[in-house]
Amino acid sequence: GLPRSELLGRGLVEMLPIFASTGLLEQYAACLDGGDPLVLNDFAYLHYDQPRRLDIRVRSAGVELITVTWRDVTDRYESALRDERFRRLMDYSAIPVALANTDGLLVSANQAMATMLGYELADLLTMSWQDLTAPETLGEENDVVADMLEGRRDSYRAIKQYVHADGHRVWADLSLSCIRRPDGGVENLIAQIVDITEFRNSAR
Repeated sequence: GLPRSELLGRGLVEMLPIFASTGLLEQYAACLDGGDPLVLNDFAYLHYDQPRRLDIRVRSAGVELITVTWRDVTDRYESALRDERFRRLMDYSAIPVALANTDGLLVSANQAMATMLGYELADLLTMSWQDLTAPETLGEENDVVADMLEGRRDSYRAIKQYVHADGHRVWADLSLSCIRRPDGGVENLIAQIVDITEFRNSAR
């Protein structure tokens, strides 16, 4: 956040005092003395009390010089953290959950989803939601997904039937929503499903 004229001639610790306690300067010195490049990924530090992450590359540039390249990867780190939290949420959820791309192919699903439909998880991830849906309801759901892709709706809920691996029907309460990119386009569809087969059969 400083102009170039105010950076030149100033010490690193003067500008960023927190670096004095990170061990980073000692690693810079080792690169200067030994000539071996330094590669640090996801280096964590506080920038004016805000946590940041850097990818750092250091190379010797002569007897008394090193070149240092910093790349701020805080957004990448936080995105990966969100992905990991989402993955854990899916894996440990007792409710079947699946993530599909805009073509319908399942790109992620949890064990509860595989168990409900009678598939091995690896096999389930070679299929699309269209493959798993009772054929007579495909038309309506294709229209709903088309509306999501065109930005006319963001969510959908319905009672529907899935086709189990052994061929019998599974009644389910489906909640479908979409994850949008910053430009508004749909990145993924996310389905949360409650098996209501027993309830439907007992109500007859």
